[in-house]
Amino acid sequence: TSWKIVADDDFDLNCSQEFSLVLSSNTRKVLKPLKLKGYSELTANVPRVFAVPQTGMWFLNKGCVGDGNVTVYTGAGKDESEKLYLFRSWSCESVPDWIFSFDSVITIVVDPSVTYKVMYSTDLSADSKVVVAWGQAITILSSGRSDDLQNLGRGSNTAY
Repeated sequence: TSWKIVADDDFDLNCSQEFSLVLSSNTRKVLKPLKLKGYSELTANVPRVFAVPQTGMWFLNKGCVGDGNVTVYTGAGKDESEKLYLFRSWSCESVPDWIFSFDSVITIVVDPSVTYKVMYSTDLSADSKVVVAWGQAITILSSGRSDDLQNLGRGSNTAY
């Protein structure tokens, strides 16, 4: 069989821009955290893949209800054979306020009885106005195991 790489309608795919190629045997909803803030409500049976060409994205917990877990993976796919690796799983009541990830492909899965509302962005600059309040919980995730070969090489990734 043959295949080709295509881009979303609003994206000009050319050699001057970085892009992420996500290979998975599963059908997943892929979200692109941009410099602008996005919002998503995650529910069961719809794993969300967040993919960015550059490293670095953040997630702000806007609410989690239900009796179950929110699980974060690096990479995409059905299991480790497709480069999907477990980062961390939290019960709904213990999901941190902020999650910062320095992998470029993240998959979030919620249990059947859970609804997880999250704001997300890739803007980690000093001007991004990311403000962590006193008493908020933060988790920083970086694996070196994702299916993102460009980030396994030499480079400097800095969050301000």
